Amino acid sequence: MPKLVLDAETPPCFPELPPSLMSARRRLWHRCVLHAISPLRLLGPAKKNASGILTYHRVANHVGPDPAMLNVSPARFREQITGLLRLGYQPVSLSSLVTASEPRSLSYRHFAIVFDDGYSDIFRHVFPVLCELNVPVTVFLATAYLDSDQRFPFDDWSLDSAETGRPLSTDECQQMLDSGLVELGSHTHFHSDFRNRPAAFRLDLQQSLDVLQERFGITSPAFSFPYGFTSNALVEIVKALGPVCGLTADCQLITSGDDPYQWGRFGATELDSAWTLATKLDGWYSSCQNAWRTIRWHRAESPAICTTDRVQQVDV
Repeated sequence: MPKLVLDAETPPCFPELPPSLMSARRRLWHRCVLHAISPLRLLGPAKKNASGILTYHRVANHVGPDPAMLNVSPARFREQITGLLRLGYQPVSLSSLVTASEPRSLSYRHFAIVFDDGYSDIFRHVFPVLCELNVPVTVFLATAYLDSDQRFPFDDWSLDSAETGRPLSTDECQQMLDSGLVELGSHTHFHSDFRNRPAAFRLDLQQSLDVLQERFGITSPAFSFPYGFTSNALVEIVKALGPVCGLTADCQLITSGDDPYQWGRFGATELDSAWTLATKLDGWYSSCQNAWRTIRWHRAESPAICTTDRVQQVDV
């Protein structure tokens, strides 16, 4: 089954949306499925020569009534990372995955951690844990909001979460860079929805890359698509402008033959334990998801559920 990448003319349809775009019912369904398949870990990894990426956004004590949104508490974050370390998993930098060209250099035991948007709580709550445990991460910055004392405009301002709303400052980013544990990447400049807007995307991404170079001397950063929305046209723009990889929202492991500009990753939420995150990194979650996608795809292609015009073309 082909990988799901949107063309400019294709309507938006994403089987794996970020948690913020999921309904409460769908999040509950994903949680139940994940816990149901987690015992499969006892059989060993579904994929051995593959690595995973875990994605976080905010790490703070409270950002509203729904703990399954994009927030993970500091205590839960520490519990997840230390739990994965105890299970034998090794966090590596995203840049090391980019340079891992040989199949044997990728392992289900290796995983990268990334943060989207660039909230200041990364410096406040995450950075001390990284230094203590010697864990590398990549922070994808929506660069237009660096040094702002206002919340991100794409956040829900009705939530009383001033602690988590402020973007990172240039100084905070530089301190993390100087540690050698944090890499900075681009999440575009304004973090807009660029579906069917390739020209606007090119200009915005170039602005973001210019900021990273001028402020931090970064010339070839990693890139994360805002909202995970991507298309063939947007992927080609990213390749042309110089980022070394592009992360989507598709829940897939990385293998040596994958296009690095269409890499998948897994969301880490407050509801995850180290065991359920390991289920994702072992490949069981994506294997079950891919099997379900294949079933749905074959059902959609069968004459019984095709449109009238399509049925007329089927020789029965």
